[in-house]
Amino acid sequence: ISPISMVFFLCDGCNETLKKSRVDLHAARCRLCESVSCVDCNVSFYGDDYREHTSCISEAEKYERSVYKPKGGSKNGKKNPQETWNDLLSLAASTAPANMKPKMIELIHLGNCPRKEKAFRNFAVNSLKMRREPDVVDRMWKHISAVKDEKQAKNNNASSAKECKNEVDQTDNTNEKHANISQSVPAPLPLQSERTSETSTIKLDTKQVTKTMKKLLKKAPNKRLKFKELRRAVKTKLAFEGKKEVLEKVCLEQLQVNKKMKIDGKLVL
Repeated sequence: ISPISMVFFLCDGCNETLKKSRVDLHAARCRLCESVSCVDCNVSFYGDDYREHTSCISEAEKYERSVYKPKGGSKNGKKNPQETWNDLLSLAASTAPANMKPKMIELIHLGNCPRKEKAFRNFAVNSLKMRREPDVVDRMWKHISAVKDEKQAKNNNASSAKECKNEVDQTDNTNEKHANISQSVPAPLPLQSERTSETSTIKLDTKQVTKTMKKLLKKAPNKRLKFKELRRAVKTKLAFEGKKEVLEKVCLEQLQVNKKMKIDGKLVL
């Protein structure tokens, strides 16, 4: 069900239709007003409960039900910037302090709140009649900004974790392919094996290994990885086909030399 920003209520005592901003004034003068009902979903609200009812179904959704098709909106179900901002305001309102929460809910109710700081302040001062409360407007903007930063950080961590997991999965698939190839090829003579190891050691660039490890750690969640996973990812990135002992030795040497990386038990930080 898609939400609509404008919600109207009906006084259960006298049946007068009210805008959300007029409910308190009406309740103060109407002796029969014990509760109000949403005109769209018919849910009754007592006391200040109606303040939390910030969105509801449209009339088309209410009466057309299964045959209803949303009009307009973004393509492929993606939200436009204003819809995303309104969702952020709802999230900020749910965590706002008690003295700020009613004003936050009124912002959501208006539905066209600006996303830029200067325009937001002017809108709040004029639409919410807060000319004498500039400090409250300032705290509202700071609260919304903090919620936005926290949400962005969570999204970034989730993206990094997914990217790192894909790299590890790719490494495992590569190792499995190499294992299948090695099973189908006859084992080399001992002398040939020694030559392969020597050649791999010569071709392995320690600077490139260090650079690759730093990049992988930077993308990893909390900038840390298990040493085994890090070694596998380095092997895939550099397309190294030598023995894992050779690569492991080089990785450990670089961790001891480089001050920006360190190994703590099985984890590399």
